[in-house]
This record gives sequence, C-alpha cells and structure tokens, in this order.
Amino acid sequence: MRFRAALGMTCAALLVMAGSASAQQAAWLDSRPAAWNRAGMAVPTAPPDAPVAGLERCRERERAPAQAEEAAIAAAGWRLQEYWPTGRTGEIAVVTATAGYDGMCRPVSFNAFAFAGGRFAGTLAPAPMSSRTDGVLTTTPSVSAEAIAASFTRYAPSDPLCCPGRGHTDVGYR
Repeated sequence: MRFRAALGMTCAALLVMAGSASAQQAAWLDSRPAAWNRAGMAVPTAPPDAPVAGLERCRERERAPAQAEEAAIAAAGWRLQEYWPTGRTGEIAVVTATAGYDGMCRPVSFNAFAFAGGRFAGTLAPAPMSSRTDGVLTTTPSVSAEAIAASFTRYAPSDPLCCPGRGHTDVGYR
C-alpha cells in the first residue's frame, strides 16, 4: 500500500491555512516543513516528566494499552489518556499520548503517533506539544484509508493563554 510508505518517510503536509510564525514550536506550520519522519524509525522516547505536585490526580484518567500500537507507545514512556481514543481506519492508526501534565492536569509534551500496518510511521508534529501554546493539536486527528487530518491551534504573541487569536491550521498527511 503506497499510503503506508508515503506517510512513513515524508508526512507530506498540505497546509490549508497558515500565518506568520509566533513561536518557534509552531514555525513548521507556517511553510512547507522539512521531513522529520524517516522510514523504519523507532517510536521516540517520551521526554522526562517534570515533577508536579498532585500528579497522582492527573494520572486518574490514564488508560492501559488495548492495541499493539498503543503498547508500542506506552513502552516508549508515553501515557495514554481516556480522552484521546486511538483513531483507526483499516491498517492506519493514530495514537495520541502525553509525557506529563502541568499543575492543572493539562497534557505537557504530547504528540500524535501514526502507524501503518502495525508499524510506526511517524509523528504528526516534529516535536512534542504542550497545552495552550502555538501549534498545539486541537482534537484527536481523523483517520481515513487515504489520509490523516489534524488541526493545530494558533496563538499570536500577544494572545492571552485562554484565547488563541489566529484560528487553526489544518494539516493533511498522506
């Protein structure tokens, strides 16, 4: 299946809407990005979790892996959450997971991981994202037999954390 190979090496992004960069983290959304995924790469290891008081409370919504793709993500140190179901269509799956939480139990250092035919194909963002920052994934990505679609929230430098003012950038992966 050509889709499997194409997603793994290039993660070609079709930018539907883009603006000027307002943070280094989201600069990849403002122009055609360099490929950050390579065929045959391993699932990236989760970054270390920063100690947060009351973290046990944040972990109450974590869930155990239910599928092979989720088990691969968990084995690399990522945490699966109830509110992020794995998206799957046929042999294509997208698992979203976090490395940790902030003081209000929002995900910190998270990413979405694409699999094709049970093999890791790449991440949907070049680096882990954090809640309330420019370029953060908005919802669970949608998965079809032909593509994966994701939407990323955009903040201007002057936006308060509550209120992103630059809308969303929609990205398609083939």
